[in-house]
Amino acid sequence: MDSAYILIQDGLQESRKNKDTYRYYENLGLLGYYNLHSKKYQKAIDGLLECEKYFFTNNISDKRSQHYTLLYLGKSYAGLQQKDKAVDFFRKIDSMVLKTNYIYPELRDVYTYLIDYYKENSDTEKQLYYVERFLKVDNVLDSQFRYISRELPRRYDTPELQQEKESITNELTKRKSLFYIVLSLLLISHLLFINVYFKYKKSEKNYKKIAQDLILSANERRFDRDYKSEPEKESFSENLAAENTGNTEDRTSRTISEDIAQSILKELELFENKDLFLNKGITLGSLAKKIKTNSKYLSEIINTHKGKNFATYLNDLRIDYAISRLANDRKFRSYKIPFIAEELGYNNEQAFTLAFKKRTGTPLSIYLKEIENMTGK
Repeated sequence: MDSAYILIQDGLQESRKNKDTYRYYENLGLLGYYNLHSKKYQKAIDGLLECEKYFFTNNISDKRSQHYTLLYLGKSYAGLQQKDKAVDFFRKIDSMVLKTNYIYPELRDVYTYLIDYYKENSDTEKQLYYVERFLKVDNVLDSQFRYISRELPRRYDTPELQQEKESITNELTKRKSLFYIVLSLLLISHLLFINVYFKYKKSEKNYKKIAQDLILSANERRFDRDYKSEPEKESFSENLAAENTGNTEDRTSRTISEDIAQSILKELELFENKDLFLNKGITLGSLAKKIKTNSKYLSEIINTHKGKNFATYLNDLRIDYAISRLANDRKFRSYKIPFIAEELGYNNEQAFTLAFKKRTGTPLSIYLKEIENMTGK
């Protein structure tokens, strides 16, 4: 048993005998320091925790005893590799230094431990904070403890630490810049989304209005279609085409005789009234052959009298039929879209929906939804 341990034990016994509580805990703190250096970390902790309770809860204003108790506790936990607990005590020391400005050489150990800890945990902000705290404390130590500080071993030199501080600061600046860039992009994306959303809602409102007008028009024409009361069936936008083709008789007669033109028009009327346009695979050539004319004549008559090419003419007939039947035939609109498309003569659903949107100006889905809303079925 060495002399230091004997002296400490004597001090503990003497203070107990004299009921000198303060001296007792001073000696208990020295025993903690002794156990720390003997690497008996748990024994050191057991005694130092009692010292902490005494020095911090009995209105004891002994800064030195408070600081060194926490210092030895932190080092003891560090010895046990309980780094989180060690950091807790070292952070308490830093808080006390800020409040009391009590500086002592061993603080270098405190701050170097904290710097290394947060570096290992990639917490650059706290690492930078304790680097800055170290530099301030180190500056005071160099001025107040010049000779002692020169003899103490240093984990960091000031120039090295300044360089590390600059490196961390640059890294944090880059991170903040990246954060602001990402935040700006998110904000722009959010604004674009809002803009697109409101445009969509506005478009949806327009689509609904178009769909409602189509439904009303289809209902008005329902009896005309059922009883074939009109000599020539007009589409929902045929009047506009008629305005553009009102004076085409003379142009037709130059290449096609009046008898042939009237014959073709009569065949087209039958083609429309008997819904023959719903047959799949209809082409200009196949229709010309069916009505006993040639493709050139048929194309010219459709362009001149219908104001559109053959493909548009065929699509418009099918879509106008779909508009009317979907509005008035509950069973028909209950079918799946691919089936409806096939019934109308289209090869697939996509061709039908694209043709519907192009003809009406509103998507098929919105038209069907508005029918349900208006009819309640």
